[in-house]
Amino acid sequence: PKITGVSDSDKGKVTVDPAAEISSVDITIPVVVDESGMETQYVGGTASIGETPYSANQIVQVIDGQDWTLVSGAIVTIKGQLVVPEGSKVIIQDGAQLIINGKVASEIDGVVTLGVDMDEIATSINGTDYYGGILKIDDSTVNFNADVEISGSLVVINKGVANFDANI
Repeated sequence: PKITGVSDSDKGKVTVDPAAEISSVDITIPVVVDESGMETQYVGGTASIGETPYSANQIVQVIDGQDWTLVSGAIVTIKGQLVVPEGSKVIIQDGAQLIINGKVASEIDGVVTLGVDMDEIATSINGTDYYGGILKIDDSTVNFNADVEISGSLVVINKGVANFDANI
């Protein structure tokens, strides 16, 4: 059997010799995201109640020196990148969710606060009840370079990664 491909010159092409007898093959192809094609969406103030999606080609950046508050009932999904500059803060109140599911690592240099009210069930994820404000990292990487105040739920699933170079 002969397998060729997955090189810069092949642009991800995989060729299998027609005479090959292969039952299965695992192939890993690294994904490189060109951030120059991404559009920055600046946020601050209060996120609306309901679902607010941000696409894979958006950088969601909290305005320098401002807070971005997700109130109860707000579900914000970021499929691009979240940037929280130093001096800014993301507040996820009880019953609110921030879901990060981007292919570009998110950088948190400001403070993230997850609120909690243990009398209320915020939501159920994969059969588990989570309380308070929820930050869900789903198949994404988030680098926390500033303090994280967790009184709610930090949920990391589906190969998600949370790197902490700060106080928790």
